[in-house]
Amino acid sequence: QVTRLPGAMSPAEAIDRLPITEAEAEKTHGVTVVADCTASHSHPLLLSAISRGFRVASANKKPFAETPIEVFSALTAGGGCRFESTAGACTPFVAAALRLAHASDPVTRLQGTMSGTLGFVMSQLQLASTTPPPFSTVLQAAIDGGYTEPDCREDLSGADVARKALILAR
Repeated sequence: QVTRLPGAMSPAEAIDRLPITEAEAEKTHGVTVVADCTASHSHPLLLSAISRGFRVASANKKPFAETPIEVFSALTAGGGCRFESTAGACTPFVAAALRLAHASDPVTRLQGTMSGTLGFVMSQLQLASTTPPPFSTVLQAAIDGGYTEPDCREDLSGADVARKALILAR
């Protein structure tokens, strides 16, 4: 069963809608996973869910990159929070890197494309045989294609790449 919380709801309101504990939720629904598919500062909700024993899955980079390392550690300790879709285009890259780190096999270098949006835009501009299309046209194609963050300025400013880099570094 999926319960979708209204988009305009604050993290505090969402916390109030959670069952008291995971054990309580299991009595009627089975395992409860709190999924964060927002682009908001939702770490209070995620921390509350984890403290109550819920599992968390997040595609939202902000709780993992725009908070102090202590918040990142609290979110990721214990294995009840999955955040692979914050970096690596939902590949198991984050989990693999974490397994290497836990095995004392340090990751010393990362290589890859950090922004699908910027890659798409630049390749479209570069592939033009004569005069490149207007930047606004290419950007709109990226938005329409679902490549961008909800606010494309996050991609164009480099903020999205910076968040991914910090998550991977942590």
